[in-house]
Amino acid sequence: MKQHSALKLIKGIVVLALVMTVQSIYAGKSTKWQQRFIQSTQEGTTATATSIPGDGLSCMVGSLQVNRNLADQGVSADLVTLNPPVMKSGAAPYVLRCASFSPKFYNSASGREMNSGNVSLTCLNGNISIATSCRVVDNQPCPFANGWGSNKFDPAIDDYTGCSLDGCNGGFTPFNNSCWANQVGCYIPNGSGVQNYAGNGAYTGCILTGCNGGFTGWSNGCYQSTVGCSIANGSGAQYFSNGGYSACTVTGCNAGYVQSGNACIIYSPDPPPTGGDGGDGGDGGDGGGE
Repeated sequence: MKQHSALKLIKGIVVLALVMTVQSIYAGKSTKWQQRFIQSTQEGTTATATSIPGDGLSCMVGSLQVNRNLADQGVSADLVTLNPPVMKSGAAPYVLRCASFSPKFYNSASGREMNSGNVSLTCLNGNISIATSCRVVDNQPCPFANGWGSNKFDPAIDDYTGCSLDGCNGGFTPFNNSCWANQVGCYIPNGSGVQNYAGNGAYTGCILTGCNGGFTGWSNGCYQSTVGCSIANGSGAQYFSNGGYSACTVTGCNAGYVQSGNACIIYSPDPPPTGGDGGDGGDGGDGGGE
């Protein structure tokens, strides 16, 4: 009985020693690799990945420092710091937008900051894998009638926001993402007119700009310059001026009538010579008797 108890005690001591040794190994791994992470990627290409060892159960690496210039594999003081949480092995990746860093990663060829893509950290079997798809994305031009615009990229959502108007051509005014003509033609009977842009997508009423031949403009309308009117035994006309027509004026008389003032009267020929004129001829007879 005593021998059996002694064996159990020895086994317990051996198991305890093994557990303490394993815990010591994993504790050592948990504090390693607090160093700069260097990787190489190019704008728009497939991301590369590198591993940083952790422990076998989870990845607890603290802060990771990555070169801002992702194409630079050398030692640099220009760094971006990543602070991932404790990640369990096999858990979903910890993802950050490239645009969320300050300072941001930049493209070595252009020197421009990368405003799109993600940095993804994954823990697997105690190793951290870091991959990036960081890239530079520009606004895209958009067609607009009588103007120009762009489809703007928003780094906060890593997507385009849709086309928006940036400016209008000469003679047009921007409103509500469209270009409105400053002046448009409109209909005036027997003439022509325009409407001026009044703002907020509205135009003024039609304004007279000119009248057709034979018409006179007055009070935003076109009036016939001359109209016929009735004259007894003839014809007449009225002339437009200052919003009204003149009195009827004779323009001609019918056959057998002549104009007298502003009327047509019957034509009367001149009367024949009187008899007194013939007596003068008798004086000549008297002369013959002499």
